[in-house]
Amino acid sequence: MKKTGKFFPADIKIPFITLSLVLLLSHGNNLMAGNPADLIMTNRVIPPETKINVVPDTTKKNNRQHFLDGIPSTGEYMASMSMGLLAGSHDVSYFIPVSLTVSQGVLSRSGIYVGLSAGIETFQPDILPIAFDFRYYMLHRGVHPWIGAKAGYSITLNNQYYFSLNSYNYSGGPSAGAGGGVSYDINNKSSVWFYLGYRYQKLQGKSPNNGYPQENILKYNRIEFRIGISLH
Repeated sequence: MKKTGKFFPADIKIPFITLSLVLLLSHGNNLMAGNPADLIMTNRVIPPETKINVVPDTTKKNNRQHFLDGIPSTGEYMASMSMGLLAGSHDVSYFIPVSLTVSQGVLSRSGIYVGLSAGIETFQPDILPIAFDFRYYMLHRGVHPWIGAKAGYSITLNNQYYFSLNSYNYSGGPSAGAGGGVSYDINNKSSVWFYLGYRYQKLQGKSPNNGYPQENILKYNRIEFRIGISLH
């Protein structure tokens, strides 16, 4: 045997190289064909399962949330506008006066409202009622009941009024009322409400004519129904 190298004879070296090329090409074809047996497995670290904590978004307020939930501890300004009817008998006639009032005040987080109201009411004579307005809201969400009371003084707008063919000049008189209502939240800044209660109004008049009674007092006892809207 003839030696051509240090390790392999010349007649073995060429077939060995040829066999190595055939095996290499065959192995490459298997890898390209996707043979699972010929895939090389590598060690890799699989990270543990990661738990994601979802934090709720508190920046968006629920439209059904009652307005008391967003009021600061020092209270918040609130204004109410309402229209009502004052039904019942009194000393003069049996018509039903119409009432238009506006109330402005401060609403606390505890549900207590303190304000001042004014308006116009078509009594005989017409009057301008000015009163302290107190309310207490019992619930904080959705539809909620409340109770209220008013006390003040009414000023006559047309002070001269004829009663039993006599002319009297009315200067006004005290007024008071109390009752309860139900409010429905439109959104976080407004609500619509209904009210039913009792209303008392007293007016004092004097006659400028001689020979007639010098003083006349009108007392109104009325059932008051109101519908209104509150903004803050």
